[in-house]
Amino acid sequence: MRRIVIGILCLAVLFFRAEAVLCQSPEYRTVNTSRGNVIVGLNRDRALELFGVPTSASSDLWYYADLQQFVHFSQRSLAQMYLYPPFLELTSTGVPVEFKVFGYLGDFTVKDITAQAEFIISEKENFSTVRPGVFIPKKEGVYQVLASSQDAASNPAFIVIKKPDDKKASAKEQCLAIHVLPYKPRLRPGSRIEFVALGIFFSSSDKSYVVKDISRQAQWFFRQAGQEQPLKEGGMVTAPQEEGKFSVFCTYDGLKSYPQEMEVSAAAFLRPASEVANITVLPEFIFASLNENIMVKAFATYADYSVKEISSRAKWKISDSETLIPFGGGLFACRSEGVSEISALSGEVESQAAKVIVAKIEGDDKAQAKKKELLALQTQNAATKAKDAEQLLEEMKQDARELENSAADEKRTLKAIKIIPDYLKVHLGESGEVAAMGIYSDNTQEDITLLASWEALDPAICSAERGRVSANHKGETRLYAKFEGITSSPATVIVEGPRLLSVSIIPPEATLPMGRTLSLKAEGYYSDASRKDITSEVHWEVTDQRIIKINKKAVVSPIAMGKAQVYAVHKELRSLPAAIQVVFSFLWLFKRIAVALAALLLFAAAFFAMLFAFTEREKRKLQQLIDKDPRGFIVSLHENACHLLSIFGFRPKAFLAPRDYARMADATYMTEKGAFLRFTVKFQEAHYSSHVQRSEDALSALGDYNGFLKTLLSRQSKSALVLRVALALFKTRPLFIPGP
Repeated sequence: MRRIVIGILCLAVLFFRAEAVLCQSPEYRTVNTSRGNVIVGLNRDRALELFGVPTSASSDLWYYADLQQFVHFSQRSLAQMYLYPPFLELTSTGVPVEFKVFGYLGDFTVKDITAQAEFIISEKENFSTVRPGVFIPKKEGVYQVLASSQDAASNPAFIVIKKPDDKKASAKEQCLAIHVLPYKPRLRPGSRIEFVALGIFFSSSDKSYVVKDISRQAQWFFRQAGQEQPLKEGGMVTAPQEEGKFSVFCTYDGLKSYPQEMEVSAAAFLRPASEVANITVLPEFIFASLNENIMVKAFATYADYSVKEISSRAKWKISDSETLIPFGGGLFACRSEGVSEISALSGEVESQAAKVIVAKIEGDDKAQAKKKELLALQTQNAATKAKDAEQLLEEMKQDARELENSAADEKRTLKAIKIIPDYLKVHLGESGEVAAMGIYSDNTQEDITLLASWEALDPAICSAERGRVSANHKGETRLYAKFEGITSSPATVIVEGPRLLSVSIIPPEATLPMGRTLSLKAEGYYSDASRKDITSEVHWEVTDQRIIKINKKAVVSPIAMGKAQVYAVHKELRSLPAAIQVVFSFLWLFKRIAVALAALLLFAAAFFAMLFAFTEREKRKLQQLIDKDPRGFIVSLHENACHLLSIFGFRPKAFLAPRDYARMADATYMTEKGAFLRFTVKFQEAHYSSHVQRSEDALSALGDYNGFLKTLLSRQSKSALVLRVALALFKTRPLFIPGP
């Protein structure tokens, strides 16, 4: 029995411990801090899904007033690693290869963590390590590379070292890279554009770089939804009918060009053809010996996406005038050892800088080795399966810097500091990031962002620490970085007003009875944790316009019963939907009935007014006959009287003579002294005799008519009288006719 009890207790303890572990391992954790309860372990998308739009927000902290809690996002935690390039192929050993490791952090930023990563290479004894990420292969073969940091591992990369091809080695001219222009065109569906392929060739005979148009010799391809299709008309492309982003590339002599992005949009339009949109300077990298001349070319992409060489018209900018001497038209003389950057300008458009390294190399063998090393480096970069041209550009710049470092033997001292970017815009309540690059005496550059001290000219506008710029007040100021007694050139920081983060609708849901209206309100949440009524600044969208409609003043009016959703849109921001339920209302029904009755009465009044006008017109016609045609007046008056008797229910009989009909009418309605009979006698005299009828005869007949009619109306009930009079109006038969 004791063993059974002990066993039950042990099971209970294990159960409660397991339950406690499960309860302590939810999707997120709540930590009690000096600022209150703080939720950690969530990203921004999951926080929006669980808790909705925050009351206020900063770069790493959100606050929810209804929960009385903060949500903290880890900004520096490493979420994923990417090793680049994923594939390298070389045809000789002894040439340095370089890998970069990019870390995707928890705040959605990407950072180069090559220096902090640990590299693992299969058959490591076949490589010499120069520094993290840079290796020199010693033996041919296929090798695999991995990088790790903070318990995270990168994607695998592969290095293939082949034996050199004697045929290719003996070639006098080799294509190093291919560039496709125009630069990022934006077209309308169905429009046509012609792309140009520019190849960068290295001539082994005279050790020079040449840029050639190889558009006709290259094979062109169009990439859409991951599918590559060959082009039949060379570089001529017809934009697809569907909108989206596509790319165009070409191949030449086994070398693949950088893909050029192309966007198709119905909103695309062409600017003036004379306007320069982009400038590309080629070659991008040149390694030259002292006292040599080099030639670079500038190609402009115009607003109509035509491509033209503007080397002779462009203005050339040199970063180090002691290294290069310009002769115009893209021709430069290598004056002294060093590193310089060349860029071309046309109006306000400036190209990306081309890198030129000028070195004094003693001995032909050493010069050939350096040339061969640079050629191998550039060929390696051009053959890499890069994601985009900008990434390759950055790698090739790094290769050039490493080659420059290997040739420098003098003592390394800091010469200048450059802040990147030198122009920064940041909104109140947010922060931006800048970097400080140290430029040393050996023309190398290093990131000294964390080592430098930062100082703003006006601390009231912004402050900076470790490269993070915090906005304090709206305005403009200058930012400086200091290190080892050197002060950088200033960077301009502009602090703008708070940025709109989200839009919400008040109320978020409502029940709207038919016949009533509802006023909505759009409220904006800004980066400085402030709120503002932006109802007049948004436009409204309704999912079902058959149910409700909304005007510019945000007043919702029901149309039919049902459900609909309303969105408030401010530029590119769209609010969460507000649900509107339109329901039945008796008040609305009564109003609709009242409106219908009022409309019916109004129509009836207008109709009878029209009939009355027609009846009055007939009455005037009869009155005019008293003097003009007394005989005709008496005949017409008798005809009108017979119609009225028919309306009042006393229809004439076909077999009765007029006098017999008159006697029956007098007897039926008990008229005084046979008024209708006297009137009928006068009618017969006017109708059948040839006696002359005078106005006095007509007036006498009119008196008998009105007297008989008065007796007729007096014998009717009120309801019957109203109905008979209305029917007389409908048939445009006048009742009483006054004399002249």
